[in-house]
Amino acid sequence: MKGLTAAMIVTGLMILAGCFPPVTLNPMYSEEETIFEPDLVGVWSEEDSNDQFQFQQTAETAYDLTGSVDSGVVFSFDVRLTRLNGELFMDLYPDYYDVDIDDFYKLHLLSVHSFYRIELAKDTLRVFMIDEDWLSKFMESSADTIPYEIHAERTVLTGTTEQLQAFVGELMETEGAFEEVVTLLRVKEQ
Repeated sequence: MKGLTAAMIVTGLMILAGCFPPVTLNPMYSEEETIFEPDLVGVWSEEDSNDQFQFQQTAETAYDLTGSVDSGVVFSFDVRLTRLNGELFMDLYPDYYDVDIDDFYKLHLLSVHSFYRIELAKDTLRVFMIDEDWLSKFMESSADTIPYEIHAERTVLTGTTEQLQAFVGELMETEGAFEEVVTLLRVKEQ
């Protein structure tokens, strides 16, 4: 079960003790702000897990994240990195267009972004997300900070990229806003 949790964390499906990261309608970055970190390219796994996550460069500052887990789940995400207040962030966007499902069904799926603060060392990738409990309490007292909706008990941030960056910049100064959810270790380089 621990390996499945790690897969969900890294892929944006993120179930960890019933918590989900907030999702956004808009990306965490503008195209001009994306960066390339060569150390991200490669295959990663959580310690003592068979689940694997592969980052491949697909454009100058773009990656594809593919993964497979013991449960049989296979996924693909478009990934961009950006820096905000000196910290590195990863934005995931589902790449489900090649998934073998009916086009009419696809029409009803709304792709959203999820974002994570990351710390990347040569062979270690630490992933942090906004703590959902903390966010719920924060939104109750500061609802006008960024536009959002609650849908199916999930927080959906609906603000622009600029509003999202300002909001996250504010959160970075707040103790307890981000929690570490997983540490991945490099299995092999590309």
